Amino acid sequence: MRTRYYEAGAGEPMILAHGEGFSGHSSANVWSKNIAGLGKRYHVFAADKLASGLTGNPLDDKDYNIQGEVEHAYQFIKAQRLDKVHLVGQSRGGGLVFFLAVAHPEIVSRW
Repeated sequence: MRTRYYEAGAGEPMILAHGEGFSGHSSANVWSKNIAGLGKRYHVFAADKLASGLTGNPLDDKDYNIQGEVEHAYQFIKAQRLDKVHLVGQSRGGGLVFFLAVAHPEIVSRW
C-alpha cells in the first residue's frame, strides 16, 4: 500500500507512530519537531498510519481496526528492509506499537 512517510538520520532504525484513529485528523506531521533531533542518533521513519494523512485506505473494510494498522506497520517495516527497530508511539500510536511488538517480537529492538 502506498504510504507517505518522513525519513531522516542514520544509525539504528526508529519507527514513530502517531496517534488518532481513522478520522484522518492526525498524521506523521505531529513528529515534525522531533524528526531532525532524533535523526542525529537514529535512522528515523515517521509514517502516516493506515487511512491517515496521505496513506491509503484498507482495501477491505474488515481491516479498519488495530489489526489492520499493525499489519500495515509491519509491512512498512519489511518494505524498508529493516531488521530490529526501536518503536515509539504517541497517544493511540502507543497502542499500535504495543500490539506490533506483541505480534512481531522479532522486529523489536526497544519500545
